[in-house]
Parts: sequence; C-alpha cells; structure tokens
Amino acid sequence: MQRRSFIPSVLGKLFVLLFYISKGMKEKNKFIVLTGVAIQMGVTIFLGAYFGKMLDEKYPSDKKWFTMSLTILAVFISLYNILNQLKKINKEDGE
Repeated sequence: MQRRSFIPSVLGKLFVLLFYISKGMKEKNKFIVLTGVAIQMGVTIFLGAYFGKMLDEKYPSDKKWFTMSLTILAVFISLYNILNQLKKINKEDGE
C-alpha cells in the first residue's frame, strides 16, 4: 500500500481555495491580501532577529550587532514589501 504525503494534499486544497476566493469577491480579497501582508511582515522580522541571534552566538562581541542590524534590515524589507503590495492594490482599484 502506497502512502501519500499529507502536506502536498493540504497545499493543493489551500491553493484551490485561494483561487476561488480571489476569483470572487473583491472586498474580501483585499482583506485576505492585507492579512497576508501582516503575516509576511511578522515572519520577515522574526527571521531577521532569529538569524541575527544565531550569528551573534556564533561570533560573540560586546553588543548584539548582528541581531540589531538584521532586525532593522528586516523591518525595512517588510516596509518595502508592504508599500509595493499597497501600490499594486491601489492600481487594481483604479482599473
């Protein structure tokens, strides 16, 4: 008996669900996109802080330079991504 992986099945269903949601209602689609932006921003900042902490543990110094610099870089990257996505949403509303 062949076992099927659970993750591709769930991801496939998620993509189909997102396709049908984006195909339909515009206002709910904006809400979903903006919720995704918040999640993306949180994950980006978390990863910056996490990798900075890892580098600070590997290369110790008197201050946590890697954590501070990578976290600030992640904040700027997140803001850049948010601005691009908001421009895209506003462009779609204008059409």
